[in-house]
Amino acid sequence: MTAGNGSTGSLVLVDDPAEGVRRITLNRPEKRNALNNPLRGALLAALRDGDTDDAVRVIVVRGAGTCFSAGYDLGGGNEGAAARREQREAERLSGYMSRPGPFD
Repeated sequence: MTAGNGSTGSLVLVDDPAEGVRRITLNRPEKRNALNNPLRGALLAALRDGDTDDAVRVIVVRGAGTCFSAGYDLGGGNEGAAARREQREAERLSGYMSRPGPFD
């Protein structure tokens, strides 16, 4: 079982190596499994899937390659989130600007 973005490969690998055990592997070894928004989303989805599966008693999270995770990836893969945040902020501010003021 795998989860992730099909265009870039599986960002997380999911398997059940023993009864009651779900194993989730962060699969960005070329980036030392640094978290970006797509990997974070895939990890959260895999954790939710395991949480709702009554057969799963424990979830193990590990990293592919030589390390678990280098932390958060500041170098890329997060542009979509920043653009969405900026859009939401602009919409919120435009809502304030269109409200009638005390002198209208």
